[in-house]
Amino acid sequence: MRRIVVIGLDGATWDVILPLVDQGYLPTFRALLEQSGWSRLRSVAPPLSPPAWTSFMTGANPGKTRVFDFIGRADDGSFRLVNGQWRALPSLWRILSDAELTVGVINVPMTYPPEPVKGYLISGMDAPIKDRAVGYPPHISSLLKEAGLPYRVEVHPARLVAQSPEQYLHTYVNEVNQVTKEHGAVARWMWENAHPQFLMVTFINTDRVGHAAGRYMRDILEGKPVPPDHPWVQTYQTADQELAALLSSIPPDTTLIVMSDHGFQPYEQVFNLNYWLKEQGWLALDENKLRPSRWGKLAPLWERLQYKLRRYGRKNLLEQAAFFRAIDWSRTRAYSFGAFGSIFLNVKGRDPYGIVAPGEEYEEILNELVQSLQEIRDPHTGHPIIQHVQPAREVYSGPYVHLGPDLLLETAPGYFIRNALDEYRPTLLYPAGRYGNRSLEHTGMHHPEGILLIRSPHVRPGQHPTAQITDVMPTILALFDLPVPSYVDGRPLEGWFTTPLHWEMRETEHHEEVVGEYSEEEAQLIAKHLRELGYL
Repeated sequence: MRRIVVIGLDGATWDVILPLVDQGYLPTFRALLEQSGWSRLRSVAPPLSPPAWTSFMTGANPGKTRVFDFIGRADDGSFRLVNGQWRALPSLWRILSDAELTVGVINVPMTYPPEPVKGYLISGMDAPIKDRAVGYPPHISSLLKEAGLPYRVEVHPARLVAQSPEQYLHTYVNEVNQVTKEHGAVARWMWENAHPQFLMVTFINTDRVGHAAGRYMRDILEGKPVPPDHPWVQTYQTADQELAALLSSIPPDTTLIVMSDHGFQPYEQVFNLNYWLKEQGWLALDENKLRPSRWGKLAPLWERLQYKLRRYGRKNLLEQAAFFRAIDWSRTRAYSFGAFGSIFLNVKGRDPYGIVAPGEEYEEILNELVQSLQEIRDPHTGHPIIQHVQPAREVYSGPYVHLGPDLLLETAPGYFIRNALDEYRPTLLYPAGRYGNRSLEHTGMHHPEGILLIRSPHVRPGQHPTAQITDVMPTILALFDLPVPSYVDGRPLEGWFTTPLHWEMRETEHHEEVVGEYSEEEAQLIAKHLRELGYL
């Protein structure tokens, strides 16, 4: 019986792993690199967990999956928090279950609400409940409790008043690593007791610490020896140890896949894209709505109070968020929304208050924005801020392209685009650090290239050409001798294997799910969590 284990390391990057292997910190990775095929893994655009993990589990790009960001645009033009029910294609574990293969899925993002599978599924970060397992079967939390296994989805950042930011970072790193150990213990329990033919677990510590300790990554990138108490060392060592613990239970003929949804990089400056759009005349604001003048010098306190009291429920986020309520839509042709600076045009017939005519006017604005964005320079250094920009239709394909952004941006190294819902700064650039009411710094951002490693008796060891994240799902189907649905964008990684992969592509219609929403309470819990992580 063929069995496959997939270990997801959210946000893991070879730029950290390889230097730490050389410094002797990651013995499990050292052994795996000698035994396995490995490569960089190109993520989706933008390289965010919801679209990236969704494209992994479906083998398709966001234009087909309908998941572009943490926030999705519905057909009526409203923006709402997304979860796994937005996904318009069946998941890998749905396909495996339908083929009568048993599965165990633990903590993969965009798996809430949990779907029935032939085995077990524990929802990931889009689950609104963070202190226990929510999944299938519904009594999964009770099963873990009976087995003596604690389970948390996430850590809630909350710095004590007496703690310095550095002290709290140390506390946070320890807590996030402890959550990873909990997830690893559950994965071993599931493997040893349920004996699934397919097992997947995703560890989150490599992503969470990446954001909070991004500035510490510089030491590793510059080739400096780093001490054992370095936050990145502690985090990747924990992942390495959990890999070793799980591998001790896995027979050598089991196919092992280690992957990430994106990579990581540090940044020093935030590029205030909506401010730039305003200054260039693309976006119009009523700034009196952003900071009531009657508060005078107390305005910062007022803003912080508003931030703490803000409650995002099921309504359109553009109607609830302070910044977007201040937009004059009658004079706004373009605006940015989402965690990576995607740009939306305000189009007639598509958007609720659209003023841009489809066709010639749309194309002219799109072309002018592309040209202008490429010309932006840091006023202090003269360096370009935007590394790459292109129309989203050139990146995405499928029936849901119209629900995504119009322009996709990739910043130059060192710059991050942050579009907060409740904070507006009238400046082009500002330093990375603590934002809003967050307890943690935010100095690390996603990179488009993650990691992929495959260990199998039939895989050629050594480095392989860069793969696409959509290639992993069809590779798994081919290994199980299952047909690949025709909507899949990726292809099995045949060149990695010493023996032929016998696979076929089968004509398959798009499998559209009904878009579901969080309840009011669930939406508030998810929004609070995403604000803590720096995504809202």
